[in-house]
Amino acid sequence: MISASDAGFQARLVPIVNLYERCSLRLEETKKQFRDRTSNVIIDLEQGTAAAAALEAMAMMQIDTDVGKTISAANKFIKIKPAAGKTGIPTKYCPLSEYIKQAQPPAKAAAARTEWKLDLKTIEQDPAAASDHTSTAAMCCAAGASCGEGSSDAAQLAVKGGKLFKSGTSATDKTVGKPACKTSKQWATATKQMAEQIAHADAHIATALAQTGISDTNCNPWQSHSDAELQLDVYRLIYKKPTATKISPVEATSIAQKVKELYGSSEEEFDNLIWSSVKSTQVPKKEDPSGGKTQELKDVTDRNRLNDLIQTSRSKTSVEEVKKVEDAKSTMRKKKLEAQK
Repeated sequence: MISASDAGFQARLVPIVNLYERCSLRLEETKKQFRDRTSNVIIDLEQGTAAAAALEAMAMMQIDTDVGKTISAANKFIKIKPAAGKTGIPTKYCPLSEYIKQAQPPAKAAAARTEWKLDLKTIEQDPAAASDHTSTAAMCCAAGASCGEGSSDAAQLAVKGGKLFKSGTSATDKTVGKPACKTSKQWATATKQMAEQIAHADAHIATALAQTGISDTNCNPWQSHSDAELQLDVYRLIYKKPTATKISPVEATSIAQKVKELYGSSEEEFDNLIWSSVKSTQVPKKEDPSGGKTQELKDVTDRNRLNDLIQTSRSKTSVEEVKKVEDAKSTMRKKKLEAQK
């Protein structure tokens, strides 16, 4: 049980216990918000890598080999047929959940994950000359002949094999940081908005990876002199007003100083005033709550475990106080009976 023999000292612990409980609740809410925010930005980054792979596939889109149709009395229009395996954006990039399931994402998308490099460029139509059969996507006539109405049967309307699009220069090239065990991050994106989105997501992920735990320095009494609720608890204690809901204007100017006097202005002062008296208290170990095995309070680092001990201490204290009252009543009855003999 977390307690001390001095009733006054026990009373001084109450505001600290309340402070830690408030901090614990605030900490859990902060962690929840952090998890939600990080989940969102991870999805943002996944969308960025999916877009990179999709545009990579679009840039590789290619029409089939030469096809043609003899023109007689009227023009004949040829339907452009994508080459096998070069059909543009596969359905696996949409929806995003399907892309994420891919065991082997395309090279540039994989690089975004493993090397922190995203080569995401704009896509533009390939302007290669019609005579360049290996790269043109233009409709033209064989041998450069005219394709107007009334052309001779010797002329053909043809579609040459080659790419439809090619990668253009990136609109934005945003570089951010250099994480441990990774290469430099270079986000080259098609739009400024996407660059900011990806950099934003990356920054949050880096924070999540580097963070050992979310801390709340305001949970320390020596750093919480201006905490309104701590001041109110101390006010109730000092002026013996347990039901007070606000500090009177007369005492308001001195209450912060009272907090300092009770709990110190540094960790060392707090240790001398409070912690040194309770840190060696023996408490049950988490794996043995029955009490067979104990450890010192100072060795308990799990915040949830501390909260459990606080609640246990409170319940035990209540039981002990009731028992003391009952024992006192029993003693009085015995004395009365003895006096009557």
